Formats: sequence, structure tokens, C-alpha cells
Amino acid sequence: MFGALLVLALVRGNLTGAKEIEGRSLLYIALSGLAGAASWLCYFRALQLGDALRVAPIDRLSGAVTLVLAAVLLHERAPVSAWLGTGMMLLGAVIVARS
Repeated sequence: MFGALLVLALVRGNLTGAKEIEGRSLLYIALSGLAGAASWLCYFRALQLGDALRVAPIDRLSGAVTLVLAAVLLHERAPVSAWLGTGMMLLGAVIVARS
């Protein structure tokens, strides 16, 4: 995906601001890409080892993890509806995993 986006940006000439990106930011972008690739590898390995009906709901809990980390680490305040929805997602994942 990164390669395709890079080629597209090169063809369209949209890389003029790329030289202004700090090294630390580039490191975070690279680490994000590696984490995303590792996530997909783990997901496909889980699908090889287990039923898709049990793997997919657990994979979709990333939204719940994001909500909790945003609240704890970034001190963001999510609305009650977001917490209720996240709770239902967690409950659904547990129900599916136990069945």
C-alpha cells in the first residue's frame, strides 16, 4: 500500500513537502506501518488457527482498545454512548468467543 501511494505521489508531483518532515515523525510513520503489517499477519495467522466466527469479533475490538487508551493516555472524554457501544462490543465478543 505504501509503495502504491508513493508511486502515485511521485507521478502527480505531490512530494514537495516531504523534505520538511522531521526524522522523528518519519520514524513514527515507519513504526506505524510495521505495526499495521504485523497486525494483518497476526490476523491471518489467527484465521488459520481458529474459526473466522471467533477471530473476526476479537479483531474488531481495536475500537474498544482505542477508546480506552484515548481516555487513559490522552485524557479524552468520550460520550456515554461511545462507552455503551464499546461495552456492547465487548459483551458481543465474549458471547461469540464462548459459543
